[in-house]
Amino acid sequence: MDLEELKKYLEIGHDIEFKFNNEKYSITPTGTGFCLTKFYNLDHQEYEHFDEFINKVTLNKYKLKDILDQINEIFIY
Repeated sequence: MDLEELKKYLEIGHDIEFKFNNEKYSITPTGTGFCLTKFYNLDHQEYEHFDEFINKVTLNKYKLKDILDQINEIFIY
């Protein structure tokens, strides 16, 4: 998945689930922005605007925008 695909799906309201380093994550559009959550973990990262979200969200210290080509098992709902 590339950055433009991710943005398109989120802006029309889709949830996206994926794996990175054998850990499951979800990205969900919310009423106030976009939220990244690691499965089975209460911690989350939420930002109001997509550009802020994609530039600040991290997974195991990696910025999401830098590892998009490494995520797998992608499900779009």
